[in-house]
Amino acid sequence: MANQPKNMYQIRQILEHLSRGTSIKRIAGLMGMSRNTVKDYRDKFLLTGTTFHQLLEHSDVELSHLIKTKVPVGISETEERRMRELASLLPHYRTELGKTGVTKLILWNEYLKDFPDGYRYTRFCHFLSTHQRLGDAVMRQVHLPGEELQIDFAGDRLHYIDRETAEVISCEILVSTMPYSHFTHAVAVRSQKQPDLIEGLVQAMNYLGAVPHLIKCDNMKSAVARVDRYTPEFTDAMEYFAQYYGTTVVTARVRKPRDKASVESAVRICYLRIYAPLRHRTFYSLNELNHAIARQLEIHNDQVLQGREYSRRQRYTQEEFGQMKPLPPQEYQFKKSTWSKVGKGYHVILGEDRHSYSVPFGLIGKRLKLIYTSDYVEIYNGSNRVAIHQRSYRQYGNTTLKEHMPSHHQHMLETRGYDGTDFMQEAQSVGPYAVEAVKKMIHKAHYVQHTYPLWQAFKRMKKTYGHERLEAACARLSTLHQVTCSALANVLKNRLDLEQTPEQAYIPPILHDNIRGPQAYNNVP
Repeated sequence: MANQPKNMYQIRQILEHLSRGTSIKRIAGLMGMSRNTVKDYRDKFLLTGTTFHQLLEHSDVELSHLIKTKVPVGISETEERRMRELASLLPHYRTELGKTGVTKLILWNEYLKDFPDGYRYTRFCHFLSTHQRLGDAVMRQVHLPGEELQIDFAGDRLHYIDRETAEVISCEILVSTMPYSHFTHAVAVRSQKQPDLIEGLVQAMNYLGAVPHLIKCDNMKSAVARVDRYTPEFTDAMEYFAQYYGTTVVTARVRKPRDKASVESAVRICYLRIYAPLRHRTFYSLNELNHAIARQLEIHNDQVLQGREYSRRQRYTQEEFGQMKPLPPQEYQFKKSTWSKVGKGYHVILGEDRHSYSVPFGLIGKRLKLIYTSDYVEIYNGSNRVAIHQRSYRQYGNTTLKEHMPSHHQHMLETRGYDGTDFMQEAQSVGPYAVEAVKKMIHKAHYVQHTYPLWQAFKRMKKTYGHERLEAACARLSTLHQVTCSALANVLKNRLDLEQTPEQAYIPPILHDNIRGPQAYNNVP
């Protein structure tokens, strides 16, 4: 029947013959069609700017969309030639239109230079627009509940006034949205720098109350260190954040905003639901501005969606929240990292504070990585953490752990901090004569630190000879005005503590009535 559209099987048959170079007359005879019908389909194929072989690789649905453009039947050979010439250039023109400053008028003028008898401007624009529409087909994205959080900074800013300086301070707005439910969070931060980006993401996690499996962002400098289509490199700050929350960060393709269309749409809605209602209000701090944003967010997320029976919050809590990971018990703290070489003093320097931290002395000469927050400093040799310190903000100071020092340095440290208390406690564990002996030793020294070696010698004698013998040795020297460690050592070495002293060997006289005293002999001639 005349003027009836052909089914996809017939269209593919025509395309097969054209791809093999079969003539229009021959195809019409083989297919039982008029030559004008075959030419009509051929011209539609040519308008796509794609070869016949490439068109055969498309599905029936895609091929149907590509040939929707109507081409007049019965065109002249001149018209056919002009159409073929323009069709071959359309893919190039579509690419050129994406470049800065390039317009359809510029492209048309260039086209006329090469083809003076080509189409006029209106017809040229018609064919170019048709080709653009076919090439701008959008793939419908399917999002799983709780899978992805998309983030982006809004193009416009909000402001507050500093009360002290009357300065108008502009703030960036970080917008985050869950594509499945379109549950949205927005927060004002001071800049797009790494600390502010991480702070905004932490607040977004707290608002969600759970962690998505993916976080998708564009190629912002504060998140992506090196842009790559397949394996982008993220900044250390972004990797630490993702590692802490147990999620994965991915990027959209460069200059492909449709990859994160949900957050792009959320930004536009934020202009309507947040920016517009707050445009006449004045704020005097960042916290005050964020409180106002939070109130508008509540209204936005609780509003029932058009044509639906639920709000964004309802769909999020009912279908997404349970599919997400739980929040860590403590809120994330922003981490920074730097490198430092271990000096001869087995310390590394955190340049931001000009403060030094100790590491095991065996790492002298190594280049170590420092990862630090506002509270602590971690030091890594490769992937091994070799030290962790409480962060100190005392400039040009140092934080040293005793276990990082060589043994002789530990000995000197103990000497400097020695005040005699340990020596007395050691003597008390032996006995009262030992306490008296130690008091005499400490009293004899000009500085109490000088008795540190005596304490070490006393401990060795106690370990070698035991409590009882050491107490006995001290008792044997108790009558002396001064006591030395060498005297104690000689007593113990020569086993004098085991012998009786003259006082111990003295036997007192026996007193009895039958024994006469010296007075009985006073009158003896």
